Amino acid sequence: MGNRVVPFAVAMFAMWVSVSVSAQTDQSARVEHGRQVVAQVCTTCHTTLGRMLQVHKQTPEQWKDLVYFMISRGAQIMPTEIEDVSAFLADQGGGAEGGRGGAQGGRGGGGRGGRGGGQAPLTPPKDVVAPAIPGVVAAGTHIELVAYPVEGTEGPVRMLDGSGILWTERNIFHISKVDLNGNRSSFVESAEGANGLGWDSKGRLIAVLRPRAGGEKVAAIYPPAAVATLADNVDGKPFNALNDLVVSTKDDIYFTDTQGIYFLRPGRPVKKVVDMKNMNGVILSKDEKTLYANHKDGEYLLAFDVQADGSLKNQRNFGKYKSITIPGHADPKIAEDNGADGIAIDDDGRIYTATNAGVEVFSPKGEYLGAIPIGLWGAEQNRLEKPQNLTFAGPDRKWLYTVGANAIYRVQLLAAGITSRGK
Repeated sequence: MGNRVVPFAVAMFAMWVSVSVSAQTDQSARVEHGRQVVAQVCTTCHTTLGRMLQVHKQTPEQWKDLVYFMISRGAQIMPTEIEDVSAFLADQGGGAEGGRGGAQGGRGGGGRGGRGGGQAPLTPPKDVVAPAIPGVVAAGTHIELVAYPVEGTEGPVRMLDGSGILWTERNIFHISKVDLNGNRSSFVESAEGANGLGWDSKGRLIAVLRPRAGGEKVAAIYPPAAVATLADNVDGKPFNALNDLVVSTKDDIYFTDTQGIYFLRPGRPVKKVVDMKNMNGVILSKDEKTLYANHKDGEYLLAFDVQADGSLKNQRNFGKYKSITIPGHADPKIAEDNGADGIAIDDDGRIYTATNAGVEVFSPKGEYLGAIPIGLWGAEQNRLEKPQNLTFAGPDRKWLYTVGANAIYRVQLLAAGITSRGK
């Protein structure tokens, strides 16, 4: 009997070694694949990534949440690649103190500090009410959760007939629609890399596109017969992570990437009108004499005077954000920047901007009026989720919709969105 046990034990040990080596090989392959994905799709966020990893070394977080955060900030990561990118980040972020399976609270660990570690996933709240902002929203107005989860959230714009909104469902390459009753449908089924959206005077849906294979461009993507590339370079150079846009009543387009603000007039070449890193959402004033721009690394919403040729002058600090960057904060989103993203404007000229504080509202003179706590959750757990972008919608344009963290919210306002443009 003993003579039979020894070979069996040896065989089992050999099998264990083989499985262990295979598992290590598989893990190494996943880490390497994750590294390749990050190198391909996140070339513009290496500094951001490095700073977030430093935060995570000090305060371990759930790595998959960080991947979703990267997606929300523009990284074109496929759903099938999320696990491998998570493994790569954990490998970069450290083992025992913050690694993916570390004993001290990594993604699979049960120890201290990690977002994983047995914690249940956070879900968006359904019972939030708004405080009063005179002329904007009545006290106690219920903030509605319209849809969750969806496959990516960016670029909302109202349907011109008042029937709902469109948004960029980025993880499945769709432009999707949600109507006023919460029913969802596909609107444009092939829109890889789409981000900001807007309507022109011809009824064309305009988008900034950044496909994973490259070839970023501004394009008309609807209706099918009108699909066309409007711009794919500036002075022969490619764009770098196109973000947001606004279309004027004359079909002039202002749009942003990580390097600044650009201007495109029909039939003319693109020109760069602001050279500044990390610009984000843009919107024109009602009279289109002022362009407002979010600067996620700054303290202020910026304003520029629009010139006849489309150039911008007199850059100035317009409104001071309530949301601020707090370096070293346990929550990587708060440590990274102020969250200033999309912008909307109402018919009285107030500016609404999505930040880490919700939707901050400014008067036409730049006075801070208050913040609507819409699309916010997880701050108490250092896992902030927040609105990315926003739009007015509905027949009277008094619904304010936000999208972010795969959730769509809306709140009924006293104010109405602008009438002269689709955005």
